[in-house]
Amino acid sequence: MMNNCSGCVEGEAVNWTTAATFSVPTASLGLIVSTLNIIVNFSVLIIFLKSKSVRANRHHNLVICLCICDFGIGMSGLLASLRLLIPSWSHVYIPCLLSNIFIAVGIFMSLLQTFLISFHRFLISIGSPWNDYLLRGKRKYVIYAVSWSLTFILQAFFISPTQKDSYKICSVKTIYNKNLKAFMSGYGVTTMIILLCTILLYVLTLNNVRKRYIKTYAWQIEKSSSEHNSNENRLQITEVGKKKVFESLKTVGIILGLLILLTGPFILVTFLTAFDIEPSHTTIFIVCALTSINSVINPFVYSWKIDSLRKEFKLLFQACLS
Repeated sequence: MMNNCSGCVEGEAVNWTTAATFSVPTASLGLIVSTLNIIVNFSVLIIFLKSKSVRANRHHNLVICLCICDFGIGMSGLLASLRLLIPSWSHVYIPCLLSNIFIAVGIFMSLLQTFLISFHRFLISIGSPWNDYLLRGKRKYVIYAVSWSLTFILQAFFISPTQKDSYKICSVKTIYNKNLKAFMSGYGVTTMIILLCTILLYVLTLNNVRKRYIKTYAWQIEKSSSEHNSNENRLQITEVGKKKVFESLKTVGIILGLLILLTGPFILVTFLTAFDIEPSHTTIFIVCALTSINSVINPFVYSWKIDSLRKEFKLLFQACLS
C-alpha cells in the first residue's frame, strides 16, 4: 500500500511531496503509467460492452474481464501519484482511502479472475460438466459480481478510520488503525494461496491436455465427422482442436507469467508482513509500480492473442482518428 507512514512522529505533519523517498519525477512517472493504464483498460472495457462477439466466447470473456481489475489498479496509482504531486492533496483523507481500496481490491480481484481463467481451462481439459454449470451464459457474471462484492465487503470490514495526532496525514495505519496487522497478514496469506492454486491448476491443465487432447476434443470429431469422412479428415479436425486449446493455454500462460513476475513481488511483500517483516517505503512503491505495469501490459496481450478484440481495437482507433 503506497501510503504507509510508519515513520510519522506525534505532532509532526509529513508532506509526501517533499519526502526523500519519492521525488517529483518518480511521482510523475507513476502518473503517466497510471493514466496509460486507465486509458487502455477503459478502451478494452468499451469494446467488451459494445461487442457481443467478444463477449460470447467464454474464454475470451474471462480473460478480458481482467481489464476491470486492472482499471481499479490504474485508479489507485492515479490517486496516489496526484497525492505525491499536489501538496494540498497530501492531507486529504478520501483520495488516500480510495487509493488503498482500489489497489487492494484490484489486485485481489485480478488474482481471483486469473484463478477463474485457469480453473475454466482445467475443467475443459478434464471434460467436466461443471464448466457449463458455473460459467455458461450469464452465470459467470453472477460469479464475477459475487466475488467482487465479497472482496469489497471484506475490505470494508477491516477499515477503521481514525485521525490521531500521531498521524497527521492519511496513511495505511490511519485507514486500518489497529486492524492493519490482521488485514496485511490475512491479505498476504490469502493472495499467496490463490496464486499458488492458480499455478497448480495451470500445470495440471497442461499435463491433462498433453495426455488427453484427442479425448478432450472428441466432441468435435463426433459432430463434424460423417461416414464419408476419411481418417485423414478426422485427424485434421483433431489437430485443429489441439491447436485451439494450446493457443488458449498460451494466452493464459502469458497472463499468469506476467502476474507472477510483476504482481508477484507485491503479493510476496504483503505475505511477509505475516512474519513481522515490514517493507520500506521504497519497496512498497516499487512493487506497486510493477503491479501497475502489469495492468498496462495485459490489454496488449489480449489484443495480440484474441483476433476479435484486435479487430475491434482497430475499428475504435480508426473511429477516433476520423
